[in-house]
Amino acid sequence: MLQCQPALVSVLSFRQFGFLPNHTRSQSYHHCRRQNGGAGGTCNSPVAGFTCTEGNRQSVPGVQYNATVDCRKGGAEIKSSYTQNF
Repeated sequence: MLQCQPALVSVLSFRQFGFLPNHTRSQSYHHCRRQNGGAGGTCNSPVAGFTCTEGNRQSVPGVQYNATVDCRKGGAEIKSSYTQNF
């Protein structure tokens, strides 16, 4: 079984956040992503009611990639960028 390394979230920004800590929402997104394809996976289902869209991945093939994620729920928004090692 292939063991994937955890993603390193390097930037988080929030607008109109609610009661659940935003780092928890970010962790939930990455958990969903890893459950749907491992290190290269994507999350296509809402996370804590937020709909997330991942930007283009900039990669070093077979080593790692960098990506951005924009999660929205009504007027609330969470933006993050991360590095995923393979």
